Amino acid sequence: MIQVLLGPRQVGKTTGILRIFNSWPGKKHFVSADDTLQASQIWLTEQWQIASNLGEGSLLVIDEVQRVPDWSKVIKGLWDRSLRNKKNLRVVLLGSSSLSIQRGLSESLAGRFELTTVPHWGFHECQREFNYTLDEWLIWGGYPGAETYRGQDARWRSYLTSSIVDAFIGREILTQKVVRNQALFRQAFAIACAYPAQEISYSKLLGQLQDAGNTDLVKSYLELYEGAFLLFSIQKYAKKPRISKLSTPKLILGCPALANLALGLDYVSSSEGKGRVFESAVGMDLLRIPGGAVFWWRDGNDEVDFIFKMQRKLFAVEVKSGRRKRTGGIEAFLKIEKSAVPCFITPENYSVLSWQVTAGSSCCRSTTSTMSENTSANSLRTASLSYPVLRIMVPRHRKCTLEAGCLRKWPNYNAQKSKSEGRDRFRICPLHADSVLRRTAIHAAHFG
Repeated sequence: MIQVLLGPRQVGKTTGILRIFNSWPGKKHFVSADDTLQASQIWLTEQWQIASNLGEGSLLVIDEVQRVPDWSKVIKGLWDRSLRNKKNLRVVLLGSSSLSIQRGLSESLAGRFELTTVPHWGFHECQREFNYTLDEWLIWGGYPGAETYRGQDARWRSYLTSSIVDAFIGREILTQKVVRNQALFRQAFAIACAYPAQEISYSKLLGQLQDAGNTDLVKSYLELYEGAFLLFSIQKYAKKPRISKLSTPKLILGCPALANLALGLDYVSSSEGKGRVFESAVGMDLLRIPGGAVFWWRDGNDEVDFIFKMQRKLFAVEVKSGRRKRTGGIEAFLKIEKSAVPCFITPENYSVLSWQVTAGSSCCRSTTSTMSENTSANSLRTASLSYPVLRIMVPRHRKCTLEAGCLRKWPNYNAQKSKSEGRDRFRICPLHADSVLRRTAIHAAHFG
């Protein structure tokens, strides 16, 4: 399989793959489409041929492959030819534009690739590498390159604007000629980032733009932001997909730093701003869990921050961030979806969620794997989450042996007296009986 690493700019995709590349014991060839003045199809074919001539089992890494016009068609032809000639060439492609990469993968490389997403740096990574506290991460976190300017608001803001936002707009969007009005596109991005974890209608966003347009224009802009992993929109939960699709979206930022960039240091440091950014960060972590779908829910004054759906399981997620808001949403939702599991995420237990989610998405940039020439696999597999970590965020029964404070009451639960030990011995309440067995399985990054 062709391995494809996809993610936002400046989060360590190239750095991580270079660690693996430098430790690769066999023949290898690394090239970036950014390093050539004109990355053409002929250039791409030449790089493939150089790696192929190195011999059996050689490794080819191509960075920023989306710069090459019709790159997917060229890769498809070269890959199929290598299979026919029985050449064991290992190929890794890196890209930072989801829209162009996904289009190429679906059109030409169907059935020939394995996709791995490398997201922004989460709280666990920043805490481990830079000793961030949660409050610091909610202000500065997301881009490791900006760590140098932490606490220097003006220089940090200048770096993020020039190296991240302007680079994304100038290189990823305008070079593809998909946006007519550059100034309007920049303005729309700044406005959208000012609504972390808030539901906002397309018409309201359109009304704040200093130009005429329609809601389709706003929708297309949001799709482009999502394609660059900067901003995501989630829909309202409904049993009918058609109703959910037509609902007002809730905006989730790719990382906390974007909120600081849009709203300013004073707001994100306040209780209200910190609560909004924390809720957005939790939503982003839920979006990173493979195989799940994330929604929000509201019925009148009753609201649930996030509804996480994994196969047939529903988790009603309430984020307790200290921000003032109405209560009772969980109870109202459980009356509608009786099988849903309530979960409460707070700053105190968020580090567990961040650690589990991060372990499934960052090892390709933070871990150097042990590899050998004799490894038979053609794929680079990073760690993955086999079951949502939300199980350990479920509130416990007040007499549950796992943790105190459960809000659920179970009719069949009874405390038992241990005669031999002379003290109370409590059973685990039914909701959490399998919580230990349900913990996330973490697999180390490996070739094989």
